[in-house]
Amino acid sequence: KHSCRVPRSMKQSVSDCHAPYSWDSEDVGFYGPGWNRPMGDNASVSLHSPWAYKSQSKLRAYPVWGSVILYRGGGFVMDLGPDLQNSRRTLQYLYDNTWFDAYTQAIFAE
Repeated sequence: KHSCRVPRSMKQSVSDCHAPYSWDSEDVGFYGPGWNRPMGDNASVSLHSPWAYKSQSKLRAYPVWGSVILYRGGGFVMDLGPDLQNSRRTLQYLYDNTWFDAYTQAIFAE
């Protein structure tokens, strides 16, 4: 979000702009549900929250090749749980709180 600017003359037609993914513009922030900024400081956001960015080193991950780009290996991560019922409930929560949105570049499942 906010990775590019819409010229003033175009704002009536184009409300938002999404720059291509790059390591330099990757969002590494802390949020609350619905991608809202949390109240208080970032220390109050749980590191297990799907709204808190996890680095490649924290995840002990490697970069991942997509169709046309190399993704860093970090991101916003959510454990889907041990069974289908838990996974469905978790995915519904993420969907209801717009975890998947116009700024989602890729989704990886392991």
